[in-house]
Amino acid sequence: MGFDSDSPSGTSQPSPRDRILDAAERTFAEHGIEQASLRQITTAADVNIAAVNYYYGSKEQLVFAVLDRMAERINSRRHMLLDEAEARMQAGGKAITLEEVIDIFIEPYASPGTREYGHLLLKLILNSRTTPNEVTNQLLSKHFNPFAERIIRTLKQVVPNLDEADLAWRYFFMIGAVLLGVSDAGGVGRIQYVTREQVSPDNMDKLMQQLKAFLLGGFREAAGTRKT
Repeated sequence: MGFDSDSPSGTSQPSPRDRILDAAERTFAEHGIEQASLRQITTAADVNIAAVNYYYGSKEQLVFAVLDRMAERINSRRHMLLDEAEARMQAGGKAITLEEVIDIFIEPYASPGTREYGHLLLKLILNSRTTPNEVTNQLLSKHFNPFAERIIRTLKQVVPNLDEADLAWRYFFMIGAVLLGVSDAGGVGRIQYVTREQVSPDNMDKLMQQLKAFLLGGFREAAGTRKT
């Protein structure tokens, strides 16, 4: 096969570059980054290994391309939602609420238009958390650190009773809750076991409802308070 053109003339078929990226996205999500092989990816993409080297150079660069594309989709959506909320407030409209900020944080992982790759991204991040590497460090620096700084600034406005340290802890726990909760869908989840299959993480609407209630309670509870 040749590598000179990404798209066959006169067709709407995905280019070899895109087929490799799509196949890698699915394969990494299913098997994990470390366990997935280039042969599995090239078989799914119907290309040879030389095509991967031509377009991406190495498996490491392919991993970054996959994560980079998914993270760009997720965080572009989040930034757009924050832009809209801030523009509304600056125009004299409704102030941004805590519930709205939480919605903005988790919505791309649940909405029909972004749910599929949001779920895949969370699974890939969860797999990579046990073995941090330069790829994930670059991804965090490029996409997630700027968004984290922005949403923490917004959270400071909507929950001013929390000091900076408490806010950082609760943001940190929000990441963990979303990461584990959403990535548990699509398989035999832990919650299915502990509830004897009365509850399923595959019910995304219910999962998001419960997740939002949990996060709202966590941010609203004043630091150091205990109920007796």
